[in-house]
Amino acid sequence: MRRHVRQIAILAALVALSLGCAERKPSPLGTGGVRLKYEVGEWGGPGSAPDRLEICRAIEARLDDPNLPPVLARFAGDEDIEVLIGGERAIEGNPTLETIKSRLDQTGTISFQILANEIDHPEIIKQARASDGREVRDETRVVARWVEASVDADGNPKINGGDETITRPVEENGKPKTGPNGDEIREFLVIEEPEEEQVTGRYLVRAVATTDENGQPAVNFTLNDLGGALFQVLTSRNRPRADGSTRQLGIILDGKLHSAPRLQAVIGVQGQITGRFTQQEVDDLAASLVGGGLPRLKLVEAAPFEPLLDETRQD
Repeated sequence: MRRHVRQIAILAALVALSLGCAERKPSPLGTGGVRLKYEVGEWGGPGSAPDRLEICRAIEARLDDPNLPPVLARFAGDEDIEVLIGGERAIEGNPTLETIKSRLDQTGTISFQILANEIDHPEIIKQARASDGREVRDETRVVARWVEASVDADGNPKINGGDETITRPVEENGKPKTGPNGDEIREFLVIEEPEEEQVTGRYLVRAVATTDENGQPAVNFTLNDLGGALFQVLTSRNRPRADGSTRQLGIILDGKLHSAPRLQAVIGVQGQITGRFTQQEVDDLAASLVGGGLPRLKLVEAAPFEPLLDETRQD
């Protein structure tokens, strides 16, 4: 009898998993709303790609905001994901819905990497300049790559480089790509650490919108103990040289180089991301980082849905 009960319990668990959920909970979507269906694209972050269950959890965490309506992410078919957004604000053209779409447009990936310089990396630079490719490899792995500069809300590059940085122009239709202000948008050569030593968003435990010392929008972040230890090793190895010269730490968000502050001291578990942000950008960035990285999501359908009494969630 006990064995028979156990078999029934196992069967029930398998049925629940086949629906894409582990537990049934009261739905927060009893008023109906909008359903956004997304195709799951390529993973552009470090390490292995998250599975669909992890993507659903990351979406819900990213949109867990008291200023936003209730949200439920679930599987749609064999490969897609749909996001159910409840409430009267979940209508096309509403600013709240546009905020949600904007947050899901961001992958939310972040990594910290040293910019290549002639003193420390002459051979890597020589190899990079001799090739049109985006990566520089040794016998076993990628040791450096070209990363395009991020642009601000007006489309102008947030970082232009200097005498010590190694850059090349981004080509568009056979010509150097420029922002509206005429500044060239450039790619920067960054050094890539072995995967197990990379400081990435996987170690992030907290990200909060704030202001920097000049009163400009910024994001404070906290890493877990392992991430803090890796960050300490990276920044200690690249602290100022004996002659006082410094190296630059590249902050790469969503695959673009956002900023490259000079390393003046060793950094541990806490840091700050500064730059030419708007307040909306730092709010979205903090939410994206906390929720975890996402692959590229392509919105393929938006349609209203009827009120739900209960729904299965990925918990």
